[in-house]
Amino acid sequence: MRQSSCRQNHTVHVIIIGCSVAGLTLAHALSKRRIDYTILEAHDRLPLPFTGNAFTLLPNGSRILAQLGVWEEITAASDTIHSHSTFLGNGRLLKRIDVGRLLSMRYSFLIRFPIGPTRHGYKLAVIPRWRFLQILYNNLKDKHRVRFGKRVMTVDQSSSEAKVECADGSIISGDLVVGADGTHSVSRGEILRWNGSLQAPQDLRKVAVTLTSEYSGIYGISHPIPGLSPGHLLSFHAGKVHRYPDVPRHSQDRASIDLHVFPFLDAHTSSNIRFEELYHNTITCCHVALEEMLCEQWVAGRLVCIGDSVHKMTPNLAQANCIVRTVDQYKSCARSDKPEKDMDLAAWEESRKQRMRRFYTYSWILARSEAFSGPWFKALGLYIGFFHGEQVISYISDISSESECLDYLPQPDYHLKSQSKMDQGGLNQMNYLYVKLAFWLLDVLITIWSFCFV
Repeated sequence: MRQSSCRQNHTVHVIIIGCSVAGLTLAHALSKRRIDYTILEAHDRLPLPFTGNAFTLLPNGSRILAQLGVWEEITAASDTIHSHSTFLGNGRLLKRIDVGRLLSMRYSFLIRFPIGPTRHGYKLAVIPRWRFLQILYNNLKDKHRVRFGKRVMTVDQSSSEAKVECADGSIISGDLVVGADGTHSVSRGEILRWNGSLQAPQDLRKVAVTLTSEYSGIYGISHPIPGLSPGHLLSFHAGKVHRYPDVPRHSQDRASIDLHVFPFLDAHTSSNIRFEELYHNTITCCHVALEEMLCEQWVAGRLVCIGDSVHKMTPNLAQANCIVRTVDQYKSCARSDKPEKDMDLAAWEESRKQRMRRFYTYSWILARSEAFSGPWFKALGLYIGFFHGEQVISYISDISSESECLDYLPQPDYHLKSQSKMDQGGLNQMNYLYVKLAFWLLDVLITIWSFCFV
């Protein structure tokens, strides 16, 4: 077996499993903190152009990217969300929200007044995943630290180091292993094994892994259609709840996708455009399972998971800064030969879980409300969509402004300008009272549920 190590002179070395959104973002954050890292990616290359889906960057993630120095290039390659429209299947417009105007407004109980270009200094941006990964990779100063074709098999650890063994027989040692390898995570299985929940790979079916797939999505790129703005997503109920490890990998054959979309071809994507017109003009499209998961075990000694490997539902870019703070705390421990118990990973895990439980529940409710999954969720979706769409988006906007940032890097100019305007008026105190009260009650219920049953 070949073994490599980056531990000369007690330099902290972080091994990142997965060249993913979370993995590459973490690599940039570690590089800015001058912490050594190695990324191990199972595939031989980054995703090909025009493959996979796209995602939306919220202001909290955009702020991290701006601190890392890649936001300008990312925003140039992305599309901006200007409005949010909710249509019923028959083409009736339920509600249209001017997102650009909403993000530039402050809310009181009865009045609204503008504060400038945006609340946060960032617009909502949509970008293809393959393009996002390419930008992050291209901007890495030390690309040799990214090792493709390194499929991780096991993670071993001791009081002084961690060792990652790959399928090709190579062994990479370091101080901390961070699993950013997505929903089908090897590192998550290793955490279960080290915590005593998993003795062998076949025992995975016996372990309470909460990854499920109740919905699937068709993602694609279409030729321009007059009257239709870019960015349409179709989600539909899969008819069955699939549980890990039996979450389906849908066929990407066009004939197979045709069968899934056929019942929805007559549905309207706007008042006068049916989904059939959009679908038959696609350049590429793919069918993916929409997975949901919130794991209870994120840490085992020197091994920790971030991103989709432990919580699958919301954007994870902000995860990099949390783990970097943990690595920064561990830096002094490694140099003084202290054992891994001195790493404050348990405290980091507990603080993140509390926040992610709330977001997981918000996401779970919103997905079923938008899909009209049953009478109760249909009524809730219609009520929120028609009466309180702006207030809900405004509340989410407030949450973004409260998110953490990298405290060892300077704040971007556009964030500082927007932040000063927010401080003058007390944005959070002036939001719609009943919406904040509803979310507060939900927070209380989640906290009680977590205390009693988790």
